[in-house]
Amino acid sequence: MTDTHPRISPMAASYPASSIRKMFNLALDFPDAVKLTVGEPDFTTPEHIKAAGIRAIEHDNTRYVANAGIPELRAAIARKYSTRWNRSIEPANVMVSFGAMEALTFALDVTVSPGDEVIIPDPSFPNYLGQVHRLGGVAVSVPVTEDNDFKLRAEDVRSVITARTAAVIINSPSNPLGSVMDRADLEQIAALADEHGFTVISDEVYDEMVFEAEYTSIAEVKPSTAEAGG
Repeated sequence: MTDTHPRISPMAASYPASSIRKMFNLALDFPDAVKLTVGEPDFTTPEHIKAAGIRAIEHDNTRYVANAGIPELRAAIARKYSTRWNRSIEPANVMVSFGAMEALTFALDVTVSPGDEVIIPDPSFPNYLGQVHRLGGVAVSVPVTEDNDFKLRAEDVRSVITARTAAVIINSPSNPLGSVMDRADLEQIAALADEHGFTVISDEVYDEMVFEAEYTSIAEVKPSTAEAGG
């Protein structure tokens, strides 16, 4: 008898399922439930954004554009972050992606080879694990605890660095914890990256939803050499 099942790659067959999506699907059966599952705000898309999308379609702005994004958009993003980070960002430094997941995928694609290690805070956004798995990499989880306000610390990153460390993913503000990393830890992680030659991939998708903590992007800091060794 011929096996009629389609061939599934070992990577796809063993891809880790998202617990967030499991809870999301369960919550669909309870219309009155407060859904703390997918990272979706409780407000609708602002009117000016919807209007801009409608205008673009009406003006036939529906063709292919440069792979890195519309030049005018890249220039606007470069101006925004040059001001925000107080450093020079050129349009050539900017690539526009279709959502944060594509940006994360591209960053890992150019960083991680099979067998490489990627340091990831635990708990964290579950797709980090899946994307590392997809590339044949090894996710190295670093627990974040209530004692440290659920923040990833440089000393915890340092403790798991090996010769196979290709990258560390930091997520501040954190999904799902809401914690915001301290500037001193960001400086020390930047120094560790320089010392050991790994890449820092910073997921800052909630950077404009900070209400009380003092927020810093790792793109704003200079590496601190005070505690880079060890």
